[in-house]
Amino acid sequence: MMTSLPFLLRSGALAICACAALPMMGQAASTPPSAAPAHAAPDPARLNALAHRLLEAAVKTNGLGGPETKPWHIKVDFQMMPNLDAKKPESGTFEEWYLGPYRWKRSYTGTWPGWNGSEWSVSKIERYSSKPKHAEFDDYWMTLRVSRPAVDPLYQAANAKGDMMFKVARVDTGGLALSCTSLADPPVDEFGKRPEWFIPTMCFDSELHLRLVKSEDTTVQYADIQMFEGRAVARDVQVLQRGVLSAEMKVTVLEGLGAVDEALLKPGADAEPEPYVIEPGYPHPVSVYETGASIPMLPGGRVFRGNLLVPVIIHKDGTVKVLHQAGGGFMQDVFDALNLAVAKWKYKPYSVDGQVVEARYDVTYIVDGKPFVPSYERAKPAEPLSPAESTLKR
Repeated sequence: MMTSLPFLLRSGALAICACAALPMMGQAASTPPSAAPAHAAPDPARLNALAHRLLEAAVKTNGLGGPETKPWHIKVDFQMMPNLDAKKPESGTFEEWYLGPYRWKRSYTGTWPGWNGSEWSVSKIERYSSKPKHAEFDDYWMTLRVSRPAVDPLYQAANAKGDMMFKVARVDTGGLALSCTSLADPPVDEFGKRPEWFIPTMCFDSELHLRLVKSEDTTVQYADIQMFEGRAVARDVQVLQRGVLSAEMKVTVLEGLGAVDEALLKPGADAEPEPYVIEPGYPHPVSVYETGASIPMLPGGRVFRGNLLVPVIIHKDGTVKVLHQAGGGFMQDVFDALNLAVAKWKYKPYSVDGQVVEARYDVTYIVDGKPFVPSYERAKPAEPLSPAESTLKR
């Protein structure tokens, strides 16, 4: 069975306050009350600079990614709810052998169909995968819910651009003080109305160890921190959806790799080529044709509003193949409508280092009740004002 919820949720609601400087004790009694407020308002520019520095340092401190990381091997036991209707979790094991950002092997074995298979990265643009015969391998879900939280928990920090406004908040968890970064003014044109899907709230303890990532209704908690080659790795990772524990990963092996058997990193005879994966922070593909979906009503006459992701493969000629008929249950008709529409989209051919490749990408579709407008016809966001211009506008 998955263990009980860790400290962050057992402590109840999180108390969040902006990090503002308090006035010094012992001020002269003659100081006029109007000279300074009792509690100075946080300076947004200062908090933004602090948040960017915090994220930059945290990326270098947490997880096992990065070109400077020495080769390693990790083994993780996990338990996970296979779907929303499941009554109990299924179990599995994940292993990765890592030589560098573009040279690794990942292997998954599990008790649920779709949780068995292997992946290889041979070079920047070459990937392969294999799976049991007559079976599906849900590598997308296994990466999202298992390997990413355990190995590369700050991968979404790559979406943070230098001109984005961030803020820092202090979170009191009833025993552990955390500093949390989040977007202060989310760019709706880029991320829609659910920006935390792309840049979540990320919380760190006093040693800059990642302890919590929150994105809308999903929270990932990190405990039992182990230092490995100067980087912090959580040996216990829990994923909660709407406050309910849906997955738990426990690191059982984490070790450096000495002499590496090259045969281990060679794709098996049954391995098939996979498309290039457009990761967070990579250049986005450019669409040249988009059509909107006719979104049906939900059961009971309810109306859906929000963002949905549609995983696709962009072929070398720019046409689209929708992956994973994702959905199920009361949302199935909505997913079917989105898949049908996005399958008609077209992009400019995607190239990497001058070479056109097939590319895997998550299309973000915003459902806001308004008529659909293709991304290439939307108004560009205004350029941010400089501090001098901002002062003149007041």
